[in-house]
Parts: sequence; structure tokens; C-alpha cells
Amino acid sequence: MKSFLFLLISFAVAAHAQGGKPEQEPDYAFFTNSPYTETKNSAQIILSDYFSTDYGDTDNTRVLQNSLRVEWGFTDYLELDVIVGYDGQWTQSMGQTNSQGGFADTTLGIRYRFLREGENFPLTVAFGPQAVFPTGDETLGFGTGGYGLGWDLTLARDWNRWFFNYAEINYVTTFGASKAASSSGDDILNDIAWGVAPAFRFLEKNSKKENHHCLHFYTEFAGTFGESFAQGTNLGSGVTTATYLLSPGIRYGFLTPKKTLFEAGVAIPMGLNEAAPDWGLFLQLQFEKVF
Repeated sequence: MKSFLFLLISFAVAAHAQGGKPEQEPDYAFFTNSPYTETKNSAQIILSDYFSTDYGDTDNTRVLQNSLRVEWGFTDYLELDVIVGYDGQWTQSMGQTNSQGGFADTTLGIRYRFLREGENFPLTVAFGPQAVFPTGDETLGFGTGGYGLGWDLTLARDWNRWFFNYAEINYVTTFGASKAASSSGDDILNDIAWGVAPAFRFLEKNSKKENHHCLHFYTEFAGTFGESFAQGTNLGSGVTTATYLLSPGIRYGFLTPKKTLFEAGVAIPMGLNEAAPDWGLFLQLQFEKVF
């Protein structure tokens, strides 16, 4: 609720700004997806590396999450998404370091752009279902061991030459979670990920060769609300954990006259509560091409 209140305040402030919007739609923050679906017969590839560190009273934990996201536009409004990942974790305790790695669960989703902002609608809105497959090793903590069904809702407003922002909420229910997640037997787990990403355009410029250069700065606020089961509890005795992050980031983009896009970005996520990692480094590369 606080995140969406923050989003509405951002919209209200930006409504007073002046200036025309660039022709190219902004796409994707670091944690927050956007509703600007791929155009017909276009593909986008996003490589992400998120390294985080969490200092505890008795141990320190470092996590590296590597993900590959591929998007394909069936039409200008309908998009297919595939997300795969490989994670690593290092835990240091009592002078000893334990490391492990493995594949994460795989997500397959379809999103439809229901609303396109313009004279008739103030926002762009996309919504669609997701299927989550248990490709991760749940015994190492990289998966749930069960199939999941998710729903992804994204919205955005491209206000003007200087300002745009996104918001996303992603809800996933996992059916038949393994005993690694619930010591008392299989059960259903629910997880929510959300993000709000106000962004500013530092640079939007066309070169003499008709290439387009852009530089965007993000003040992203994101988090999760995850459900799991405490060790040794009875069936249904769950515990929930919420994380809150502030993640400033910057991204450079290069668009050719043939609408081929290259982007590179870096963000520094900072934990705002005890359950969140203390700090991190988020690197992202993006390639988009119309076929």
C-alpha cells in the first residue's frame, strides 16, 4: 500500500512538468518490469547479475543471482516471456566458508497490454499469467520443488521529456512445495514481489548518423513478501518475511536507425529493513531487435 501511495505522489508531482516525450518508449528498470510490451516480431534479451551481501550477528551471506530473460512480441500488444536463472551462495560462519550453486526455477509467461496511454487513458497497463517450473534445487534453497502459478501486473506513465515511472506487482502461488520448504509436509506457498521506479531522463539525443543516445536515472523502491514454513512446525504454521530495498541506478542506451537497441545499466540496492540484504550491486545488459 505504501509503495502505490508513493507512486501516486510521484505521478502528481510529474504532472506539472512540461515538454514533449521522446518517440522511443522507455523499457524496464532493474527490479521493476514495465508494461511496454515488445512490438510484433521483435525480441529482447536481458542479462542480469545481482550480487548482494548480508551481515549477520554470527555469519555473513553473499548471494549472486544470474538471470536470462527473453521476450518476444507476437503482436504489438501480446508478449511471451521466458526467465531462467543460476544462483550462487556463500556463507561464512565461525571462520569457515560454505559455497553452493544451482539453477533457479524457470518462469514462462504471457503479457497483454490492455491499455495504452494517450488522450483516452492516463496509464499504460499490461497483465498476464505465468507458469513456474521447479527446475531449481530446493534442497539447496534455489527452488521450491513445486509448480507455481503467477500473475504479473505492470503499469507506467511516460509523462514528458524528463520524467517517467513504472510500478509492478507479481503474485505467485506454489502448489506442492517440497519438504525443504515445509518440514511438516507438502503445502502451498505464496510470494509477492513489487516495485516502484520513478525515473529521470538525463539525456535524449540524436547523433548526426541518426543514432539515438539516452541516459536514464532510476530511484527504484522494491521489495518482496515471501511465505515459508518454520522448521518443526505443524502443517499450516507458516512464517512470512518482507524485504524493502532502495535501489538508485543509471542506464545508458544506444538505438540505431533500424530500431536495434543496446542498453547497459548499474544499480546499487540498499536494504531498508533487517530481512533485506545490507547492500548489493546490480548489473544489467539489454539487447532488442526487430525482425
